Amino acid sequence: MILDCHTHSSFSTDASGSVAEMAARAAELGLSVYAVTDHCECNRFYDKASYEHTERGQYGNKELAEGSLEAILEEKIKQEGKIKLLAGVELGQATFDHEAAAVITGNRDYDVIIGSMHQVPDMEDFCFTDPADYDVDKALEMYFKEVYKMCCDIDFDVLAHLTYPVRYIEGDYGIKTDISRYDDIIEMIFKNAAQNGRALEINTSGLRQRYGRTFPEIKYVKLFRELGGEYITFGSDAHCVRDLGKGIDTAEEMAMLAGFKYAAYFEQRRPKTIKIG
Repeated sequence: MILDCHTHSSFSTDASGSVAEMAARAAELGLSVYAVTDHCECNRFYDKASYEHTERGQYGNKELAEGSLEAILEEKIKQEGKIKLLAGVELGQATFDHEAAAVITGNRDYDVIIGSMHQVPDMEDFCFTDPADYDVDKALEMYFKEVYKMCCDIDFDVLAHLTYPVRYIEGDYGIKTDISRYDDIIEMIFKNAAQNGRALEINTSGLRQRYGRTFPEIKYVKLFRELGGEYITFGSDAHCVRDLGKGIDTAEEMAMLAGFKYAAYFEQRRPKTIKIG
């Protein structure tokens, strides 16, 4: 395995394993490049008292993000010469609070900023929401439009788990979705990402979940390439030590099948590549 650039430590409230434990496992696996990218949800950036409406999910993320970054920078020194450890963050719902997002994107200590969307306005995270309680087609359209808005408005490096909602809609609730209905918006997302030098992530977490597939699937990895996408990266989205690196071999195979010869990672917010295969 060459790299795993989407992982979480205990600074993410839904994860376990210290930064040091995760880094030690990455070195044990022989990863050339490893990034810790703990959650920072912009719509839950401060503590609960700061918000009129309380949503389920993570709070105090500004504090957690700062703690994560400090721990990664300390571990970087310890891992020097053993593994290339990158300081990252998964920036969620950046379009919901541009000022909060700017606090993170303006921090030059980050190597990589992952852009992700876990929910849409006026809905909670898809992981908490039963599809019986909302219009799935409308929600998915809103989701992809919000991702496109993120691409236009926010400074980030990697487009994470593009088809995130189907992890729950299809994987947990068994409701079949036709993502191709949103291909026009997805093409807009990919063209914007390609023009701005961003990487598309093949997120392998679905392979070990009920969904059973990557986010996104091979069709969209190929489409990104066809639309001028230069950078592809891989992330296990591990939330514990045992899941680190899982499925990365599959992601590498998918990337090669789509025509990519190199995988990408970001160091000091600049893209670098490693040959695949």
